[in-house]
Amino acid sequence: MTPHEIPPEVIAAARVEPFIHLRGKDLHLRRPILCEGAVVGFCHPHETPNGYRLGPIFVLPEFRGRGLTRVAYEEHAAGKLCVAYIHDGNVGSEKAHAAAGFVRWRRGRGGWTWKRDAAAGATVARA
Repeated sequence: MTPHEIPPEVIAAARVEPFIHLRGKDLHLRRPILCEGAVVGFCHPHETPNGYRLGPIFVLPEFRGRGLTRVAYEEHAAGKLCVAYIHDGNVGSEKAHAAAGFVRWRRGRGGWTWKRDAAAGATVARA
C-alpha cells in the first residue's frame, strides 16, 4: 500500500453512507485519515473558487467523535479560507465542522455551505 492509498474496505464503507458521493476519477487525490496508526477514513483536499475543501470527508463509524475532521483540516488546510458542503441531516458533520471553526454561510439545495476564514483556521490549528 502506498502512503496515500485508502484500503478497499474503507472505500466500500464510504459508498454505503447516504451523505458521501464518490467519483472514481479523483482516487489519486484522496488522503488517508489516520487514527492509532490505521487508515480509518479519507479526505480529498482541493482548491475551489470559494475556498479550500477537504470533501468528501469520511471516517469509519467506530472512529467518529474523536476530532479527526479537525485534525484533517489542521494537516491539510491550516490558515486557509475553507468551505464545506454539508447535507441537511448530517448532524455529525455539522458538529465536526463547527469544532474545526466553521460557521454556516450559504444555504443550498439540500444543505448548507459552511465557511471557515483563514484566521479562524489558524486559531483552531493552534488550539
